[in-house]
Amino acid sequence: MFRKVSSLNWITLIVLSACSILGKAGEPAMSPCPIEDLMIDESLFREGWLQEGPPEQRTALIRFGIRKLSVGFISQRHGVARHDVYEGENFEETEKQYFREVDSWFSPREGWTDWYTPKFNYESPIADHYRFSCYTHKASGVETCAMMGQYGVYLTRFHADMSSIMTYDDLNRILQAIDGKMAKCLADGTPVK
Repeated sequence: MFRKVSSLNWITLIVLSACSILGKAGEPAMSPCPIEDLMIDESLFREGWLQEGPPEQRTALIRFGIRKLSVGFISQRHGVARHDVYEGENFEETEKQYFREVDSWFSPREGWTDWYTPKFNYESPIADHYRFSCYTHKASGVETCAMMGQYGVYLTRFHADMSSIMTYDDLNRILQAIDGKMAKCLADGTPVK
């Protein structure tokens, strides 16, 4: 048993379908560039750091986004670093997730100092929202610095243990590279490789 669909109902159906393809506020639901191209790699690190493997979805810890990747880096006796990129469905969803995550990620932790701004402070000139801070493990004295930023539909996080082979200059270079990849992607959809 089929009902006859009026022209007005067909037009409504077409408009609603178009809206779901475009996403909220008329923004494209598709990302400007492949998330894989936004990941950093071992080439940005000094000798002594190794990439744990290719970027993987399963190691991205936040349950958010239509696509997500994470990659880890290790150094013998000098700590770890990790870069995560999450792609939301639209700007508004990603912005809401940024504020949920930034409060959680930069919250006080037992056994660590309060978060602080180190002598070196990186401010992203292109992120919609950005936070950079460090804290120190009280027992070991190891300083860990972290960033979180929202770039359009992307949410990205990076953290690294600071050491003789991860200085503030090294960290600055890595954070600038992350910004560079994001800027290129958002400007014309062709990320720097």
